[in-house]
Amino acid sequence: MPQDNQGKNSRRNPQHGLQRALEGILERLRQGLEELAGQLAQRPQPVPIPVPVERLSRRG
Repeated sequence: MPQDNQGKNSRRNPQHGLQRALEGILERLRQGLEELAGQLAQRPQPVPIPVPVERLSRRG
């Protein structure tokens, strides 16, 4: 029963399932970023949004 074996392996090594989940998330993120990059390349550059420096520089 290969499915039963896989269940035992994933329980013995929880990192494996986590790694596969992370890889799936990263792949979806990469595809989303590529789509965004394509959309940004087609439209004129937007005006940069001013970010308050105080919020970024203060830690904690």
